[in-house]
Amino acid sequence: MREKLWQLGEEIAACSAGCAGTYRCPEEGVLPRGLIYEQRDGDQGTIVLGMNPGSARDPEKAAIRQNRSYEALHEYWSAHLKDGSYYGPLRQLVHALGRTGPILWTDVAKCQSDPEQKGDLQQALRTCSQKFLTKEVREAPADWPVIAVGVVAYQAASYLFPHRAVIGVPHASGNWAQRLFRLVKADSAIHRVMCKQLEAGGAVARYYRST
Repeated sequence: MREKLWQLGEEIAACSAGCAGTYRCPEEGVLPRGLIYEQRDGDQGTIVLGMNPGSARDPEKAAIRQNRSYEALHEYWSAHLKDGSYYGPLRQLVHALGRTGPILWTDVAKCQSDPEQKGDLQQALRTCSQKFLTKEVREAPADWPVIAVGVVAYQAASYLFPHRAVIGVPHASGNWAQRLFRLVKADSAIHRVMCKQLEAGGAVARYYRST
């Protein structure tokens, strides 16, 4: 599984489709990205799905410019993004739900949005979901649920993966997300309901109030 996902990661980084509404510029250190397989030693793996990568910041772009590859993207994620404001809280949520095994981090679309066009990502979502996402998820065991971050990711996962448990949560940066994550970690009623839905398999539930 890990080898196949790494190969897909290399294909993603090399993709030059240039879908409308996206921004890709290898010369600046901006590559298609988002697929990370995080090995953890516990039981029960999880897929965490976002809409598309956020804008690469200058330190990331500088690092990737030197070696425009999936390996460089993975190394930067491990060193600088792994415990950041997006991945850190979502990992804690996954752990609080009893999913202590590996995490497959990914996005529906693999390129960041073009800040100048400010258009929709419909074509990128269509292209990447078929070219990459369905292949990625196919590699994961059937009992791995999808934690979908935001409305777009939730809707995509609901349609594309009808045989997996799908739970939609808000983006980690929002106030409701922070409250929701605290409730889950506190073993509240919502925590128990979410765990039951994950155990049921094939269920779809959402807990977001905004994208």
